[in-house]
Amino acid sequence: MYRHLTTLLLLLSLLIAACAPVVAPATSTQPAAPTAEATQEPTEEVEVEATAATTTEVTSTEVTTTEEVTATESVTSEVESSSVQALLTWEGEIDGACHTLTIQANGEAAVTLCGDAPTNTTTLDAQTGEWAAIQEHFGMIDAETPAGKITFGGQGSAEGDLWAQALATWASFTAMELNTGQTSASARTILAWKVTDTAEHSGQCSHLVVLAYGYAYANLIPCDGNGPSTQIAAGWLTDSELATLYQWVATGARVEGDAGYLDVQGSEPVSPEEITTWAKAIYARMIQ
Repeated sequence: MYRHLTTLLLLLSLLIAACAPVVAPATSTQPAAPTAEATQEPTEEVEVEATAATTTEVTSTEVTTTEEVTATESVTSEVESSSVQALLTWEGEIDGACHTLTIQANGEAAVTLCGDAPTNTTTLDAQTGEWAAIQEHFGMIDAETPAGKITFGGQGSAEGDLWAQALATWASFTAMELNTGQTSASARTILAWKVTDTAEHSGQCSHLVVLAYGYAYANLIPCDGNGPSTQIAAGWLTDSELATLYQWVATGARVEGDAGYLDVQGSEPVSPEEITTWAKAIYARMIQ
């Protein structure tokens, strides 16, 4: 009986042992889960690096944008400066070299070699009233003339080829005088002519002076030619009067005698009688 019980217990133990699961040691091939500290530190570094990179990109963009804006403003300023056109621009030769004259509405003038930027400016003498007279007489002009290339935006009505030549002639004299710093009224005079040979006004004779750009003076002078003149009228020639003058300029030969002179460089003779007739008509018109 005892032996049978023992055998039964042994069989029961073996049965229990056979049915129990076999548990392998707890080993893992996966890396251990990072701790909270290990997870936090890389995240902060990544965020700092990303922030720094973003800041660098923003700063670089701001600098580039600032440089571009500055460059744009500079170019715009230059364009705006160059877009302010002079009221008068003349281009022609002085002593064999190409020069440019620019004059602003306020009389500020500059003469430079063609293509150079203005370095020195001067202001035309306002007391003479010459620049104001130019603005009032001449209109819109843009032309190539024998006296140079001229562009002008005036308020007057004198336009067309002949008046463009007249204005270019005035500008050429002005440019030469500004360039040398010397003025000469005689250099501008193309005709000085006694209209009468006998005394008419207190022992004086009528005398007409015409400048190369069509401005005239009706004067009284001593008939013997000795002594100062007295101006009694001044003004611009008419279109037809200017046309005759510039015909002489284009083809006529110089005339000089007791009555005066006509300073032109052509080869066709001009009679003194023709000049006297022309001068008398202008003088009479001016003193009316």
